[in-house]
Parts: sequence; structure tokens; C-alpha cells
Amino acid sequence: MNTETKNQVLSLIHDLNSPLCALRSLLQESERNQDLEMKAYYRFNELSKKLRSHYQIEDYDSTHSLLDTIENVVDLKEMEHPKVVFSIQCSPLLRDLAFEFCQTEMERVVSNVVNNAVEAGASQVCIKVIHQKNKLMVRIVDNGNGFFAHDISSVHRRPGHSTKPNGSGIGLSSCKSFLESVGGDLKILSTPYVGSNIILSFPIEIFESLDFGPRLG
Repeated sequence: MNTETKNQVLSLIHDLNSPLCALRSLLQESERNQDLEMKAYYRFNELSKKLRSHYQIEDYDSTHSLLDTIENVVDLKEMEHPKVVFSIQCSPLLRDLAFEFCQTEMERVVSNVVNNAVEAGASQVCIKVIHQKNKLMVRIVDNGNGFFAHDISSVHRRPGHSTKPNGSGIGLSSCKSFLESVGGDLKILSTPYVGSNIILSFPIEIFESLDFGPRLG
């Protein structure tokens, strides 16, 4: 198995963890939770789309709501981690933003960052959507254990690097690679043992209004 194929398989396994955790929670419940079951099914369906997109089967012309995409991730994470407080802050002017690139990849990026926060012991995670100059930023702020300087520099320098001792190397560096492929970037601001502020930035011109009005500028 070559490196590219191995990374793709590892990425898929990594993405399967979230719905599997939700299904595990479902089995542990004494009463049937249909909503949780449907959320897990939805995520598996999105992973199926990801496989189709790899073989150029998926239609990339569809338009996806940015806020709905973030809310999809948060809904699932709230069920996986009921003790963590999740919140979303988004200006009314930005609530109808949409994008045309792969929704599954966008969900995976947000999910990976949130997973890092929870694994670092965060009890609060806030996702903020901000328009700053010519950039659209999704800032994911948590109160977990944060990152050390060498981990931050490694994510920026080495694709496939993991910030966790037993990590597979498909987390934040993979997110950064995807963001760069659409003209964006990933930046980590962090204080060890205090928390992290991970900034996903995109060129504002790749977004449009859901009413198909002119692109923002």
C-alpha cells in the first residue's frame, strides 16, 4: 500500500470514529433514541459520499450552507460528549453563506478540530464565524490543555504530523492541507494548559449568499 492510499484509509478510519461513538451511546441507552440513530446514519451517508468523491462520482456543483454544515458537526458532538458545552456564534449577516466545494471535507475539518479540543480536556468549545477584511474565518476556541510550541510548528511544517503521542497523523495537518487546496489556511494560537484558538481561514470570494446573490467581497 503506497503512502497516499494509506493516508486515505487512515483518514476514513479517523472519520468513522464519530458515528461509531454515537452508535455506542445509542446501545448504552435504555430507551431507543431515534434522533441519535438518524444522526449517526447521516454521518455514515456523508462518509459514503466522500468515497464517491474520491473516485470522481460526486457532483460538486451543489451549494452547501456553511452554518448548516457547522451545526451538523455540533449536533453530533453534543450527543457524543454530553458533558462538553458547545456553542456557535455567527453574525446575522453571515448566516446565509454558502460554498460549492465538498461539504464532507468541510465537516471533517471542523470535526477534527473539535475532536482535538475534547481530547485535550476541553469542557467548553465555541465556534465563531467571522468576516475580517477579505477573509471568512471559522474560529474554534476551547478551554482545554492547549498545544506546546513544538507541536504547533510541526503541524505547520510536516504533513501527516500528529500532536497526540499515539496519533495517526491525519488530524490538523490534514485539515491544513485541505484548506490550502481551496485557498485557505489553518492557524493555531494556544497557551499550554489554558486553551486553544484554531483559526480556519478562507478567501471570502469562494462564498456566496444562499439566495444566489453576488459573491461577497
